[in-house]
Parts: sequence; structure tokens; C-alpha cells
Amino acid sequence: MGLPGALDSWGSGAPSHEWMISHISLLIRAALVTFLFVLPSYSPAGAPKSKAVATLDAVDLTGKHWNKGAMTARVILIEFWGTWCGGCLKDHADLRELRHRYKESGFEILGLVHDQLSVEDLKAWLSKHEVDWPQVYDAPAEKSHLLAPFKCTYFPSYILIGRSGEVLDVHKGPIRWRNETMLRLLESACRQPVEASRK
Repeated sequence: MGLPGALDSWGSGAPSHEWMISHISLLIRAALVTFLFVLPSYSPAGAPKSKAVATLDAVDLTGKHWNKGAMTARVILIEFWGTWCGGCLKDHADLRELRHRYKESGFEILGLVHDQLSVEDLKAWLSKHEVDWPQVYDAPAEKSHLLAPFKCTYFPSYILIGRSGEVLDVHKGPIRWRNETMLRLLESACRQPVEASRK
């Protein structure tokens, strides 16, 4: 027995116009839901993020000071993450490769890690898992004083900063950093002359 409204006439085998419109509409809605809630999300450089970058003042686990002056003339990827975050850990192989590839061009990753581990346990974890880029230890997310200015509510999250301190890209969620779009963005940022960034 045929589905009601699915066929123009019994046995014709041709879907009706109404049936086709209905199913196309459902497919479009499903695609929109996937785009909005499942796929990783991007957002343009925003004023709150730019202001937060400009006022960032933190010390990493080696004692190095990170502020606007320390980041000038470099391309910096700020990574918000934690050892408890599975999606964050999946990105680390790509991040490690990118850092190695672009380090001579002035590219650096700065991790802002939010964790329950003690500082010593965190250092041991980083060494064991070969996470060798600079890390700023922040209080657990619910007590964080660094998260609030960035309005970061999702892990992992990333902010890519150009040589002159401008926010080039904001990303929420895990991402394949070696994909063509991201590589193009990084290469473009790293090609910017240091002299031009200081004007």
C-alpha cells in the first residue's frame, strides 16, 4: 500500500509535488541544524576578543611574561583547553606539527589551561604527552579570571592573533588544523612582514 500523498495515483510510482516539497524542506532544516549545532563554529574578530587580547597579562609555567608587548610582531594562537577535554587533546597532534612548521616564521601557540591538576602534576602531564608550547595555568574554569575577558564558554576555543595584535580568527570547538582553510590563514599571517606589523 502506498504512503498517503506520496504518489500522484495508485501504482504510478511518481512522487507528488507536495510530497517532494515537504521532504526537501525537511532536508534543508536538517542541514541547518547540523551547521548550527554540530559543525565547529567560526566567528569574526570581535571587539571583546580584541580588547581581551590587548589587556592579556599572564605568566606561563616557565616564568615567561605574556602581554601585548611580548606578542608584538608574532603570530599567536591562544588555545583554551584542559587535560579533561577530549576534543582538546585530539587537536594536539595537529598543533604540534603546525608549531614545528611555522615556528621560524614567528608563529607560537599559547595555551591557557584550565584544570584541577596541581601545577607539578600538570607539568608532568605536559611532558608525558609532549605538549611543549607555552602554557599559562589558570584556575578551574568556574573560578577563572582569564576566561571572563575573552567570554570563553567552550573548550577547546582558539583565537588567532596577527603580528600587529589584531584578532584574525575566533574558533570554537575541535578543528583539523591542517585543513586547507586553516593552513592558508596561518600562512597568510606568517607572511606579513615584521616591519609592517610595527607601523
